[in-house]
Amino acid sequence: MRDKLEELETELTKQRLSFARTMAIAASIMTIVGGGTAALANSPKAAETIMMIIRLVGDDKEKEEQERLRLAPPPKALPDFSKPSANPTFGEFADDLDDDVPF
Repeated sequence: MRDKLEELETELTKQRLSFARTMAIAASIMTIVGGGTAALANSPKAAETIMMIIRLVGDDKEKEEQERLRLAPPPKALPDFSKPSANPTFGEFADDLDDDVPF
């Protein structure tokens, strides 16, 4: 369990935190804590501490996502296909040219 805690500490000190890796390490620590009575007896506050770390990391991730969405450019508008096009399509003539057609 000590090496998993050291791995978590190393991950938390990095400049860019890997959310998936941090959650995987935290989950493995919680499995160890929940699965063994000896581990739970040796570290009674471990589960609370890990849950607090998970909550703090989750809060930061949520704030980061909100900031990313706030700074993102607005979505592009789709063209309006509800109105027919005023320009003739390929192979058609405009109505004002009907008098000039020789046949």
